[in-house]
Amino acid sequence: MNSDGTIRWIAADSGEEFPDAHTLINMMTEMIERKAVALEIRAAAICYDCLTVPPGDSIKTDAIGFNLERYSGESLSLFVPYVKRGEEPHFGTTFATAGTTHFFPTSSRPH
Repeated sequence: MNSDGTIRWIAADSGEEFPDAHTLINMMTEMIERKAVALEIRAAAICYDCLTVPPGDSIKTDAIGFNLERYSGESLSLFVPYVKRGEEPHFGTTFATAGTTHFFPTSSRPH
């Protein structure tokens, strides 16, 4: 989210036909960090496909993951587990955990 409250979408392109997901996430994180340091944004999120262990389970499952962060330092990781049966995904119970601050360095936060 830009500093004026408008939503802006970003994407990363490594130039490879089948790029490594971590490479793309790192590229987007670096783009967001630059915008954060320049005080051009006040919130950011990255969405990705991942494996996670839902609360109460012991086995990893596919999920859509979201890392959300505000300039004030608040951070949240949200996960939507899913199973693909045929062409249709079946979604499990969404859950969240405390996130880790990646995008907004301490020095760019308001005092």
